[in-house]
Amino acid sequence: MRYIITRHQGAVDWLRSHGLDGEVRSALSESASFLQPGDEVIGVLPPSQLHRVMEKGAIPIVIQFPVGTPRGGEFTAEDMDRHGAMLMRFQMVVSCSCGRRPILGTIAPPCPMCGAAQVTQ
Repeated sequence: MRYIITRHQGAVDWLRSHGLDGEVRSALSESASFLQPGDEVIGVLPPSQLHRVMEKGAIPIVIQFPVGTPRGGEFTAEDMDRHGAMLMRFQMVVSCSCGRRPILGTIAPPCPMCGAAQVTQ
């Protein structure tokens, strides 16, 4: 299943103009309980949402704009093409604050390298 997470009709139109369709939702819920392993989730996803998607075994695909693209306005599908919008797949490694030990899951013991508590978001 493919989910499009956005409140912006221009993003939905842009994805469809590039042959991508899916169930549109305005937000990713805290539990993201609807996600199943292998689902695709497309949207402008901050790190906390990327992590939530990946915890469910789903595939995050982020709508990204080049640096310097004006922000804060509504874009049409044509605007998104003109500004160079693209889709990017990200992989994320969550680690403790020292950066030495990856966290696999949301509950982990303190880092053996620095002793810091490990918190995921």
